[in-house]
Amino acid sequence: MQIPFDREPYIQLLKDKGYSATLTALQNDLLKWEAETFEGPDGYQPQNWEELRKVRAFSREIWDMATLSEKPLL
Repeated sequence: MQIPFDREPYIQLLKDKGYSATLTALQNDLLKWEAETFEGPDGYQPQNWEELRKVRAFSREIWDMATLSEKPLL
């Protein structure tokens, strides 16, 4: 089963609650993506790999924005 990645909920969360909440939510969802891709009930799901790469790249983008921001993460 392919899990599509949608950036918009995370962008809205970033606007509403800041970097820390966004990174926490993204990390929690990333763990679910990885589990489904590699260890789900159907085994390895190669069709999820590209979406997983998008999630990881987006997570790095948010981290980069957070580290360059004048606002602290907490």
